[in-house]
Amino acid sequence: MSHDEPERVQPAQRKTDKYVPPCLRDGGTRRADDNTTIRVTNLSEDACETGLQELFRPYGSISRIYLAKDKNTGQSKGFAFIRFHRREDAARAIAGVSGFGYDHLILNVEWAKPSNK
Repeated sequence: MSHDEPERVQPAQRKTDKYVPPCLRDGGTRRADDNTTIRVTNLSEDACETGLQELFRPYGSISRIYLAKDKNTGQSKGFAFIRFHRREDAARAIAGVSGFGYDHLILNVEWAKPSNK
């Protein structure tokens, strides 16, 4: 490289404070048929991840459980997201647990809707 030729540099990556899910990073896109996450609502304040694991494990392998909790009290906010490894397992969990009595409440289980933010 001669001194007359300008040095090439990589363009700076734009950084924002907005969270970008891994599936959407680097130009990736999420396909609707990739969704294996279900949403569970009407959970009691006493619900915990361990209890949800025991309730949903019979339907298939779980990759992640997110139980929404109040920051101050640590109690459940009444909903959770459960991601299965396989869509068929998630579908069986919806069929098997929706309407099920758990902690004196009737659970509602449905497909999680992808965020469009």
